[in-house]
Amino acid sequence: VIDEARYLMGNPQPVSVYASVMKKLDRSAHRGSVGYVASDAGQIDDVEDFVQATVRFDNGGVMLLETSYALNTPEPVTRIELYGTKAGCITDPLRVLADEFGHLTSIKFTDMPGDAFAGMFDKEIRHFVDCVETGCECRNPAEDGVIVMRILDAIYESGRPGHEVVLK
Repeated sequence: VIDEARYLMGNPQPVSVYASVMKKLDRSAHRGSVGYVASDAGQIDDVEDFVQATVRFDNGGVMLLETSYALNTPEPVTRIELYGTKAGCITDPLRVLADEFGHLTSIKFTDMPGDAFAGMFDKEIRHFVDCVETGCECRNPAEDGVIVMRILDAIYESGRPGHEVVLK
């Protein structure tokens, strides 16, 4: 998601990160229950329950990330929201938000297949194979992976003391 958002924004460079990283929920009572699987029933969960991060970029763009491993919610929520100065896009269900003739509109795509994003990793793998076989330029070069890792490291660094991390 981080890489795709940067790509859609024109690949700006991150300049700072502010994050909250929390481990507050005890899920040990749920071991063995439906929907909760651990490799070892005696294992203590050592991952965060919830992460929220604000990433600022050198072009003035801002990315907000929220992710959770085990929030108190009745069902999983998977949604991507992108907002720009001209329009926005929300998935699940897919719709575009825009200003049409002076009116705010929400355009829903009713002819979309049940899971419009199914197979997206297959597309990434096919693109990578095409780059190797034909030598075409990779949409997400290794340098992008380094930037994503810098952002992720900054999220955890900021989440510990609770202050903004400035990236150089």
